[in-house]
Amino acid sequence: YVLEYPGFAGRPGNPTQATLTSAADEGLGILSVSRKPVYVVGESLGTGVAAYLAGRRPQDVEGVVLLTPFNTLAAAAGHHYPWLPVRWLLIDPYPSDAWLASYPGPVGVVVGTADRVVPAELGRRLFDGYTGRKRLWTFEGEDHWDASHRPMEWWAEAFGFLREDANPVQRVP
Repeated sequence: YVLEYPGFAGRPGNPTQATLTSAADEGLGILSVSRKPVYVVGESLGTGVAAYLAGRRPQDVEGVVLLTPFNTLAAAAGHHYPWLPVRWLLIDPYPSDAWLASYPGPVGVVVGTADRVVPAELGRRLFDGYTGRKRLWTFEGEDHWDASHRPMEWWAEAFGFLREDANPVQRVP
């Protein structure tokens, strides 16, 4: 199931934190009826929505993969605009770290060392703050939009991690 955000690709509405998380709740509700395992994958801003779903409905989410995530949107905005009081100006904070704190399942995090949109450090902070079973993949020299362009073997590895009951923390260079 691919969720399209309100305000994009013909879906009505405005893309705000409230409308995106509401759309995600709706999508997960549709998927939950099947009673099959649901794995949530988010990229960039979608990592905030994925963290929200996992934290809000942990009983419905088997595992999460976050591609180029941030710990909070304020931290990402502050990186780009350090002279502005972004924490006060930002309407939609997307507190991924706080949302994930309520999720007990496995979380995979992907960062690129050359990410110019969301610095890898913010993804590492999210990873380091998460206390559940987790795995970090760091890709040297990769920019923001490179994260989802992984070969099938990598996706098999990522979903294999989500399904295993092995080590609580794994780091892969």
